[in-house]
Formats: sequence, structure tokens, C-alpha cells
Amino acid sequence: MLLARSVEEALLYLDINFCSCDRPRLELDGGMDKREDVFLVVHEGRCDRCGATGRFEFALDTSEEVPYPAIGGRTPSRIIAPEEFLRVSDDAASRVPVDVSGLSSDEIAAARLLMENAVTALEEPREFVPDGHVEVPRRESDSGAESAARSGAPERFRSEEIDERLRSYRQALSQLADA
Repeated sequence: MLLARSVEEALLYLDINFCSCDRPRLELDGGMDKREDVFLVVHEGRCDRCGATGRFEFALDTSEEVPYPAIGGRTPSRIIAPEEFLRVSDDAASRVPVDVSGLSSDEIAAARLLMENAVTALEEPREFVPDGHVEVPRRESDSGAESAARSGAPERFRSEEIDERLRSYRQALSQLADA
């Protein structure tokens, strides 16, 4: 069973990993459950592209309260790798228009939600950086995707770069809140 730090982390995991055909999750059924003092997030669904079905059970780590919209607390994820958080952040930020003048209030709200997602995902790789270190360390279970991400842009894993992007994204989020 997968250990999630929050419901949001479980849902993000499903967005990233629902189907091997790379189709994002669609129409999942599920919710919360409890077994022997363990809170569970349970979801199942079917891929409309290839027909594969999936059932995912996540035990919720209740040792730390994670306020919405955060994905996790002070401990790093056990189910989502740093490069996946970076990719999710990049994707969300890239879908926010640079110029929001002329957008409807609904479009601005959608842009604000995307930027909020970019910020919360980008906060997560910092949890992997041990005190006194300057970058996300390589993991023993380093995936091919992480190796490729590191070799293509190693600076993205440095604390300084992550912090600079966070400042920029938070500023954009603040400007969207004022729009």
C-alpha cells in the first residue's frame, strides 16, 4: 500500500501514474475509508484510451497536519519523485497566460489555480534537500526519468534555483490575486 502525506498527494500520484498508456486519470470513483486506525484514500477507475482498470489504496500519514493546498508537510514524498514535482510545476506554470488583461473572471480564477498548483508542486522538491546541502540529492533508486532530467538541466535540482523560481511563481500568484 502506498503511503500518502495528504489526499492531495494521493490525487497527484494518480494524475501522474494512473495508466501506463500515459493517459491522465479520468473519472475516478472513490473516497475515504478507515481500517484498523488507518485512514485510507481509495480510488479506482478505467482508462478511456486503453481500457485498463486500476485500483489504488493510499494509507494517509496522519503524523503531520498538511493544510490545503499543500501536497505534503516537512517530510519528503515517498511516492512522488522530485523530478515529477518539477514536471507538474512546469506544466501548470506554462499554462498560465503571461498577459491576463482581457481575461474573464473565470479565466483569471483558472489561471490563479494553475499558478497555485505550480507553487505547491515546486515547494515539494525542497523537502528532499537535507539541511546543509545545496541540491536535491541523487537517490539510490534514481529512475531513468530523473537521470535524464538531471543531465538535461542539473541546475533545476539546486536549492537556489528552486527558491528563485518559487519567488517568481509566488509573485505571479500575488499579481493574479490582484487581477
